Formats: sequence, structure tokens, C-alpha cells
Amino acid sequence: MIKFSIILATKNLMSSPFLRAIADWPRDENSELIIVDSAWNHETAKLLRDIDKVEQIIYIPPIREPYVKAPRFNFRRDFNRALNSALVAAEHEHIVRIDDYILLKDDFFEVARADVEKYGERLIIGQKAHENEGEEPWVDYFSKRGFHPKERYVEVSNPAFTWSFGIASLQVLLNINGYDERYDIGYAGEDADIFARYTIYTKKKPVLDKQLMGYGLKHDRQREDILPARWIYEATLPEIKHGKTWAYNPINLSEVRKQLKDELREKFSVR
Repeated sequence: MIKFSIILATKNLMSSPFLRAIADWPRDENSELIIVDSAWNHETAKLLRDIDKVEQIIYIPPIREPYVKAPRFNFRRDFNRALNSALVAAEHEHIVRIDDYILLKDDFFEVARADVEKYGERLIIGQKAHENEGEEPWVDYFSKRGFHPKERYVEVSNPAFTWSFGIASLQVLLNINGYDERYDIGYAGEDADIFARYTIYTKKKPVLDKQLMGYGLKHDRQREDILPARWIYEATLPEIKHGKTWAYNPINLSEVRKQLKDELREKFSVR
């Protein structure tokens, strides 16, 4: 049985639509959910105990000093650090990346397993519609808007397509040292960056599956400062294309996993 570690990074879980979204998730006894909350607190941990949608829930704060003795960039957010923290704690070999406002379609896990069987370690991109944009759930907007309307699966090669919702190999993510935490200086950029590094590392184009569906519930959008991310991306993309796929992070995720994985899972499991 293919098992998934679902990873979710959030600035403040209780201010997000997460609890409303997960109430309507399909159940999957072969998946775990790892939530990394920059506003981690005991009250939220208690609320998560009653959720029975997955086999296990791990609820942790982003890994910071003194947990890891490494310099911390003085950046504005913990988003990529949080995603990397989730990779440190993940148990299963396939990672599902979602946001804290995503509702999963009823057949999500069946579709996801079929995709992994078909495409293995390739990056698999799901289709998200957004309530904020006035879109309806479970509509194939890619096809309706003329993007390869007769095809379900589409290979994509342009990193501008990004990867923020879908499936990846945990081992590949560790081999490229996860998400580049320099992008925490602003907003955006990290999804295109990991798309590019993952693609170059595996030498395989990512695949969009239009039927791997999620729906973004209405949520407050933060004021975005994307210029720093653009500068980083434009500066590093030529290096990535020449094979430099290792993320510029203050920690080596594989080494930190050896130190902290079991401790995080034992200490922060909510049920």
C-alpha cells in the first residue's frame, strides 16, 4: 500500500480555514498529516486530537535553535523553514504538499495512489480552484480555459508553472535539501524554485493530473512582497539549470532527520 505524509505549513492554524476544510476531507488510514504551525500552542494541539481523517497527526513548531545549532536567517516568515521541518518529521516515502485552506476531493487518495503507481518519483502537480477567485469546486478549469483540453495528464517543463499542491518523493526532496529558506525573506518564488531543482535532479518532467483536485476555501491573503523572491530566483535559475540542485539552507535535512525525526514524532504526536 502506498502511504502518504501530508505536509502543511501555516502562520497560524486557528486563523486559517483548516478545521473547516479537514472536516470534509476523505478518510485515509494509510496517510499521516504533519502540520507545522508558526503559532504552535497546546490549545490547538488538543483540538486536533479529535480529527480522525488520517492515521496520525504530528503537530509541531518550525525547527529553530536550540533544536538545531545552525544560524537562522533573519527573515520575515517561517514558511519554507516550516515545510523543511515537516520533511524532517515525515515517515512515509511519498509527500503530499497542501496549504492550510485546501479541501480535498472525495477521490483524492485513490487518484494520488494511481498517479504514484504510474509516475513513480516524478513531481505530480494537482489542480486547485479557489473560492477567492469565484471558482467552483471540482471543475476542470485547465481544460475549460484551453490548456490541453483533451488531455488529463500533461507534462510541464516551465518552472513558472510552479508546484504548491501535489505529490513528490520524500527521498528526492531530501536529496535536494528541501525548500530553499532564502525565499522566506518575502513571498512567492519557492514553488518555482523547487519545481526547477526537482526537475533537474530527477531529469524527468513534472506531470499535471487535472483530476488530482483540491479546492481553496476563502481565506485572507497576506500582503505580498515578491520582489526579493524574484531576485533570488533570477540569480539562481542559471545555476540550477547547470545542475546545482542543493538548497541554500543552514541545515542539512538528512542529517537533522537522524537527530530529530523520532523525537519530533514522539513529542508532538497529537494522537
